[in-house]
Amino acid sequence: MAPYEFILNSAEFKCFSRPQGDVEKLLNAMPKMSAVDITSRMKDALGINEQFYDSAKKDKFDRECKEFQHFSRQIVPLLREM
Repeated sequence: MAPYEFILNSAEFKCFSRPQGDVEKLLNAMPKMSAVDITSRMKDALGINEQFYDSAKKDKFDRECKEFQHFSRQIVPLLREM
C-alpha cells in the first residue's frame, strides 16, 4: 500500500494500523462517507482538476480509478479477515 499515500494518511488506515481498542468497532463508529465525499477524496488523492480535463487525462484517470478498484477488491476481504 506504500504507493497509495492517500490510503496511508486516511483516518480509516490510521485506525486500523494503530488501534486503540477493537478495530472493527472503531471502524464501524466512523461516519459513513457519501458518494460525493468519496468522489472528492479520490479527486484530491489522484490530483484530478476538472478545469484541465481533456480526453488523454480522462483516460489516465479512468485507468487509475480502475487500478484502485481492482486493488480495493483484493485488499478489502483481506482486511476483513484480519
